[in-house]
Amino acid sequence: MSSILVKGIIRQTNILFANIENSLDSVTEEKMSLQVRNRPLWKQFYHLLHSTDQFFISPMEYREPAFHEEGMNYFGTASQKTLSKSELMQYFSTIRTKIEQYLLSLDDESLAGYPKDAPFTRLELILAQYRHVMYNIGIINFLIAEIMVEMPEYIGISQPIPGSR
Repeated sequence: MSSILVKGIIRQTNILFANIENSLDSVTEEKMSLQVRNRPLWKQFYHLLHSTDQFFISPMEYREPAFHEEGMNYFGTASQKTLSKSELMQYFSTIRTKIEQYLLSLDDESLAGYPKDAPFTRLELILAQYRHVMYNIGIINFLIAEIMVEMPEYIGISQPIPGSR
């Protein structure tokens, strides 16, 4: 079985992770709790990370992280808990490792299959998360620019493609 598609997905996922990392790195711990346009910056990051964790692999088998509280990943819901930059970075690291291991377990044929009880194929879930993450990176980078006056670097395919860690 050829895995040319999986190799491309791994490369594109590395780029996706590099963009998340650039955005996270560009915000100081103190500024993570600032609100811009009624959105706490930490919550925007958490929404992005939580959705990636929940939907990239198998949404029907997903288990919330231990620190999660109901509604924490939605903007219209107040949450008692606030996550720090270091907590967000740790959560990102956990998600990244989980997804990297998952992608290494796939082959091109398995991309057309469905995770347990999921209404979308593995490929559809991956593509949906690429779209969702980059939409949210755009919002986050706008919020960061509002706070810091400088936009985080965007990594596309014209630069050297980030490799695995």
